[in-house]
Amino acid sequence: MPRPRSVPPLIVSADDEVYLNRLARSRTDSVSTVTRARILAACAAGASGPAIARTSACPCRR
Repeated sequence: MPRPRSVPPLIVSADDEVYLNRLARSRTDSVSTVTRARILAACAAGASGPAIARTSACPCRR
């Protein structure tokens, strides 16, 4: 079993965090944009890659 890679933390400004959270809750933007915003917001909050994959709707390996 391969060792998990260490990923540097994603650092976003307060303005970008507000924008990402607004996009993540959007009902009018495209599904891919909302999904990407949710993933980035979770990364900025410090969630791990596997945890993000389990909770997001991305078709990545789980």
